[in-house]
Amino acid sequence: MTNRCNVAQNQVWIAVFLAASLYAYEYAQMSLYNSLYVPLHQSFMLGEQAMALLSMSYHTGMLVMYPWVGYWIDRQGPRNILLFSTFGLIAMLKLLVIAPSFEWLLLSRFSMGAFASFTYISCLVWTRAWCTQESMPKATGVICAFGSIGGMISQVVGSWFISFSTWRETLSWGVLFGVVLLIVTASWMLRNNPEAKQLPTEKKEGDKGAFLHSLIGILCEKRAWFCAFTASCLYVTNTLLGAIYGKPYLIHLKGLTPDHAAMVCAALYIGVLLGSLIWPAVLSFVGGEKRALAIGASGTMGMIILTAYSQTLFFLGLAFGLVGFFSSAKLMIFSYVSKTHGKLSLATYKSFVCFGMILSATISPAISFVFAEISNTMGGSVQSVDVVLPLLFVYNIICMYSIYRLHHEHRDVVQVYRYTEV
Repeated sequence: MTNRCNVAQNQVWIAVFLAASLYAYEYAQMSLYNSLYVPLHQSFMLGEQAMALLSMSYHTGMLVMYPWVGYWIDRQGPRNILLFSTFGLIAMLKLLVIAPSFEWLLLSRFSMGAFASFTYISCLVWTRAWCTQESMPKATGVICAFGSIGGMISQVVGSWFISFSTWRETLSWGVLFGVVLLIVTASWMLRNNPEAKQLPTEKKEGDKGAFLHSLIGILCEKRAWFCAFTASCLYVTNTLLGAIYGKPYLIHLKGLTPDHAAMVCAALYIGVLLGSLIWPAVLSFVGGEKRALAIGASGTMGMIILTAYSQTLFFLGLAFGLVGFFSSAKLMIFSYVSKTHGKLSLATYKSFVCFGMILSATISPAISFVFAEISNTMGGSVQSVDVVLPLLFVYNIICMYSIYRLHHEHRDVVQVYRYTEV
């Protein structure tokens, strides 16, 4: 008999779906920047450098807070952190709606990222409090699938709303929807808390000494670094193409209309949606997490090459969709970590991996801008979007090397979940 409270199966999946809905809302706010790129550029007359800074601001906020995500979740519990971070995200989105200047935009996006940094890990830890070891990969897939639905809605619906109204009105509707979603979710979560039903050995301690001990142990473990590199390189592919530069890239280099570019970007999230559901289901068939990651990285690299040489709407949509599918294999990292974290805090371990993911997404716009400026000083005429695909190609080479090292790491231990650790 497992050391886990017996709860009704329908309650388990209600808990998963509600947490996933909050993650979908957060992911939609991050991805909406792809549709806001042109309106913000025109409204505030921003240059290339200002747009690069604005692209980095959201992930910079996440980057600042991520080192402390595991500690605060262990200390306050995933439910409280998840609800509080969603409330803060909605408040900062309202601040973005009324932004009168570029500095206000930067502050709003930075603050949104700071609150959003808690969402994904809180969802995973909250879900783990309800799910068994066998159902956790499926629950993780559902959370990631909901995130891709949020990204897809932000691309298609967000672009449609902006074309018929203004970007401020579109974000105002997003604020209203977020308030309703938070009220519905909080009303259920506050009445159904698995932490109150856990056995005494399952209580979380949130001790600073234990947090630092786990963090030092993670930093000294090579496997943790390879996990972070692998997840980061796959995540940044989704982020650059789906949330930051995808739409400008398709308009500027491929000659698509804004509506067609939004459809192609939505195809990426459809691929992520399908991958989030399929990868956990075929995990045993492909031979485990590490082989799934290798297939995902190889496929992602192939689809980046296909994107570079595609010119028609059909092939671009196909390439983006398959990029989303193969790169969604990154969620297998969290399944792998959940089985091998040992005595180290699972929340801290996962927040370390996510920190690497956010770091890669934060510095990538700056790297694109720097390479574009270097080319321009040498007589070229290059924008940041022009160097996106070469940069992603390099990232995927690093990803494949990290998977190779992870596969041959001598500490290849697969343990069962330790429910006394979070």
